[in-house]
Amino acid sequence: MLDLGARGRALFCVLFFGSEAALVATAGMRSDRSYGFRMFPEASTIVVHVSRRLDGGRLVPIEGGRWQAHDCSGGVHSFRWGDMVRYPAPGQLDVAVGAPYGVESEVHRTRDALAWVATHTPDDCETRALVARIEPRKNGRGLDPVEAEVAHAR
Repeated sequence: MLDLGARGRALFCVLFFGSEAALVATAGMRSDRSYGFRMFPEASTIVVHVSRRLDGGRLVPIEGGRWQAHDCSGGVHSFRWGDMVRYPAPGQLDVAVGAPYGVESEVHRTRDALAWVATHTPDDCETRALVARIEPRKNGRGLDPVEAEVAHAR
């Protein structure tokens, strides 16, 4: 057993609780607001619309969170956004989803979800990129839409 002595224990407590206080004090600086207590979280929402960019730059919206695409051999595969994307990322498309940790956090999570889907759908050889239009509302007020595009990885 480690015996730090009185000074060692005091120093350990100062370092431990000081680092905890620093995490809480800087929570607002992080997009996910981690380590920050929010008694009354934002009443914000986002609506995510995702489209597939095909050859020639044509955009085809993903409707109902589902799409079909051909693999490189010509076989048809079905994909569901909700099967691939789980909470805390927006798992539903074209409907308002809550953003309790802020709009910025949900935009970041949406970009991460786009990147994950783009790298985990190798059977989709038609899609060149996934394009999201994110419509945020912060505490009931509409904000400027955010566009995000992630190239499809093969």
